[in-house]
Amino acid sequence: MTQIANLGSRFSINGGYSLGAMRAGFSPQKPAAQNQWQPMRGGSDGPVVVQVRVDNLLLDALLDTGATRTVISRTLAGRLGLAPQGRARLAGLTADLYCDRTAPIRISVGPTELPPIIAIVLDLAAMSGAIRTPFDLILGQDMFLRHEIDLDFENGRFRIGGDGLHGGSTLALQQMDDGLFATKVQAAGATGLAAIDLGSMLPLYISSDFATRHGLADADRTSTSVTIGIEGPSVHTTGRLASLSFAGRVFHDIPFAVPERWNLYAPIVLGLPLLSRFDMRLRFGERWATLRARAGNAAFPRDRSGLNVVAGGGGLQVIHVARNSPAERLCIVDGDVIVAVDGQAIDAHFLSTCKGLGTAPVGTIYRLELLDSRRATLTLNDYY
Repeated sequence: MTQIANLGSRFSINGGYSLGAMRAGFSPQKPAAQNQWQPMRGGSDGPVVVQVRVDNLLLDALLDTGATRTVISRTLAGRLGLAPQGRARLAGLTADLYCDRTAPIRISVGPTELPPIIAIVLDLAAMSGAIRTPFDLILGQDMFLRHEIDLDFENGRFRIGGDGLHGGSTLALQQMDDGLFATKVQAAGATGLAAIDLGSMLPLYISSDFATRHGLADADRTSTSVTIGIEGPSVHTTGRLASLSFAGRVFHDIPFAVPERWNLYAPIVLGLPLLSRFDMRLRFGERWATLRARAGNAAFPRDRSGLNVVAGGGGLQVIHVARNSPAERLCIVDGDVIVAVDGQAIDAHFLSTCKGLGTAPVGTIYRLELLDSRRATLTLNDYY
């Protein structure tokens, strides 16, 4: 029931200090050891996770092109003995916030030691819980600007350097004033700039202005959802986009979210569920990317429950119930706690293995037990 919610970590983390040093004129570095593929987890079924070494610690790290700075957790900062070295302003998807930054740290990815990185320190517990993936490090554009990165989602691997991809579409990239890299897409019959965000767990975010101008926010065809980012929970309007043209491919029936507030320059954000349908070479330092479409064109998963939940309170705590959804018709409300699904208790094993239950086919039935002893039968159905 992990993703019985449409609850993904956004990771639109934009460092607001010293952006100039990360902009034009930056030439990607060639690592000493090339063509060495490293294992990579995630893609269509979760965030992109790779192993890195920080000092003598071997850690899982998330790859995130939507983070203009590398981010470490307060826990990791304490383990490394890193004292704050000043403050940094971060621009999230919906709001800004201020946080501590570190002295330069050294991070190795496979055989490649990255140049010293000034990291941002954040409490990552809420985002880890939202995606059921513990992590203490987000590798942002500090790496993507300095190196050519190949991502092979088909075979679950990545590399720094190498001889690139053969075939595919080459896209010109534009760095926006908030630091994110964007390219042109066709959405709802209109051309718009879309930021490339490997850290976003939704296929598409769309600004309210773009959605209104192109008739995407009709209440009769939309619902609501919540996601969690660096600035905390945010309520969205959710819907489905008829078509999107990107990198030589046309996608149909794509779930999207429209936040109540929009804090980015590009009006669209392309997230991991869409980007992982390509293998790619990213060369942010030279302002281009090559994307090669993978075989197949399966439908995008979408929530059919209406339950937005996080682990807590002895089970799955409901933080939002989608408008006009099956959950709303059961009179489940914010603050309710689900303690069992089909007789299975919500424990660590359940949280790590039972994912995507809310995206099961229409007509799927779950029997829920709540902390207050109520029982409810939830039948999945499309509601937006």
